[in-house]
Parts: sequence; structure tokens; C-alpha cells
Amino acid sequence: MLQIFCGFFQIWFFIVNRRNLVTLFAAMTPFLTQVPTILRLLRLIVYRIELKKILDYLKNIFDIAADKEQLNIHSRANRTSSVLLIILCIFGYMTAIFFAIFPVIKNIYRMFIGQSIEYELPFKIISPFNYDYTPVYEILYFYSVYNLHITMASVCSCEGLVFGFCAHLAAQFDVISLKLQNLIQEPQSLCAKFSIEQNDKFYFKIKDLIFMHNEVIDNCAMMSSVIWQNVLMHFICSSLTICICSLVIMTADGIDRFIFVAYICAYVVQIYNYTLSGSFMIESSLRVKEAAYNFPWYRCDSRVRAQIFLIIIRSQRQINIDVPFFEVSLETFAWIIRLGGSFITMIKTFL
Repeated sequence: MLQIFCGFFQIWFFIVNRRNLVTLFAAMTPFLTQVPTILRLLRLIVYRIELKKILDYLKNIFDIAADKEQLNIHSRANRTSSVLLIILCIFGYMTAIFFAIFPVIKNIYRMFIGQSIEYELPFKIISPFNYDYTPVYEILYFYSVYNLHITMASVCSCEGLVFGFCAHLAAQFDVISLKLQNLIQEPQSLCAKFSIEQNDKFYFKIKDLIFMHNEVIDNCAMMSSVIWQNVLMHFICSSLTICICSLVIMTADGIDRFIFVAYICAYVVQIYNYTLSGSFMIESSLRVKEAAYNFPWYRCDSRVRAQIFLIIIRSQRQINIDVPFFEVSLETFAWIIRLGGSFITMIKTFL
């Protein structure tokens, strides 16, 4: 509600200043963060049942994982997603702090050189009431700062959920690859042809791995169906925001540039984290195919060979977040940065 209330007055400011593109762009960047964040949160709330199913699946995996190597794989995934989230929080809150303190710093400087202070808020808004007196200005200022905190907390929550899901689902693909490799390392695999008993043992073990593989793929598909709109929205808004911030940096004066430099850094980190998470899933899902092919299937009976071929066929298609027009991978990261540069070139012609 705080973000919606603040966004209404920001839109009013956009309408009044629609002919001043530099001022309009400078005021638009927080809005391009707040509104998509609200929509992403609402979508996660709507699909909370599906998200709960994925969380229950991951929790069940952690509960039954008794092998030390499996625990190490998921511990590594946990560390990776945590580091990505911490880096995002650092850059995101650094941007929020700049928005919050720069109006105060500028007023301190005005007082130091003998000028009158300006009642400037972190966001560019047009308020329906006059706030250039105490304590109304202070109350509205702290309200805006609190809105900054709510926005950053929401952003970090949404992205942290995606990072965690991608990292742990990718880790489960690695667990399947590990189990296939461990089958090869068993002593009986050194013989020329596997016996009937050995084939039976492989058959039931690989059957369990096929169920595990299908289960991971199903959960990846469920996650993709829930968050693909959020990812698409984020990629589009990120391109626009990076473009707008770059233009504002070229036209802004004084310390205002630092705000938008931090803004660009936060969005670049956010895009990189998304695409890196997608790359984790792609690479891990394809490693299952390699592990299955390296299995000595040519020394097994027809039942086991059919199982191995089934895993290879299922692993031919890489698993990722299915976003229209995009592949969530590191290649897309470079493409979005180039797209932002193209937007800058196009919009500069109107300035």
C-alpha cells in the first residue's frame, strides 16, 4: 500500500513534467523498480501453492540426503545462492541509502554556503498538500525512506527465492549425475559383461534415478510456469532502467550522478544473478546426459540399456526458465547490456 500510495504521486509528477525529458527520466527510475516489484510480489502470492510444493520437494530432498557428497552439493548450492543474494542486497541498499541521504547532504551544503534549504524528498512527487514546514516535511521524508526499505526488501525477497530455487534444483541434477557415476565405480563394473544379478541391481537403481530425474524436471517446469513473467518483466525493465540511468548520468549535475551509478550497478548485478542462476540449471541438466552416456551401457542387458537411453533422451533438452524471446543464461546478460546501449542511442536523439 505504501508503494501504491507513493507511486500515485510519482505518476502525477510525470504528467506535470512530461515535456522536460531529463527531469522526467530522473524521476522515473524509482518508479520502474517499485511497480514491477509490486507485480512480482502479487504473482508470487497468487502462485503460493505451487511455490509451497517446490519448497516441500526441496525440504524432502534435504531430509533424505544421507550421503556426504550429496550434502556437499546442496551446501555448495546454498552458499552460491546466499552469496548472490548478499551481493544484490549490498548494491540495492547502497542505492536506497544514496536516495535517502543525498537530499540531506545537499541541504547541509546549502546551509554551509548560506543558501536557503529546499524541501526535497528522495522521490520526485507532487503532493496534494504543502509539506515545506516542520514536522510535515520530516514525516513525509521518513515515510519515503521507509518506502525505499520496503522496495529493497521486496526486491531481495523475490530475487532470493528465484536464486535459491535455481541453485538447489540445479544441485539435484548434479546429485543424479553423481549417483550415475558412483554406479560405474562399483567393483563389479570391471567385468566384461554384467551378470543377471548385476543387471537386476542396475535396473532398480537406475529406475529410481529416472523417477528422481522426472521429478526434478517437473519441479523445474512448475517453477518456470510461476516465475517466467517475473523474469521477462525484470529483463525489460532492467534494460529501460539502465538506459535511463545512463542518460541521467550524462545530463545530471553534482552528486546526483552517484545515485544513478549505484542504480546501474544494482541492476547489472541483478541481471547477472538471474542469468547466472539460469546457466547453473542449463549446465547441470546437460551433465546428466554426459554421466548417462559415460555409463557402460554396452555391457548391460536390453532393459538397462533402454533405461540409459531414456535418460539420455530426456537430457537432450536443456532445462531452464522458459521465458519468451530470452534464454536465461549468461549470453542473455551480454545481450541485455547491448540492448540498453541501443536504447541510449535512440533516446539521445530526442534530447
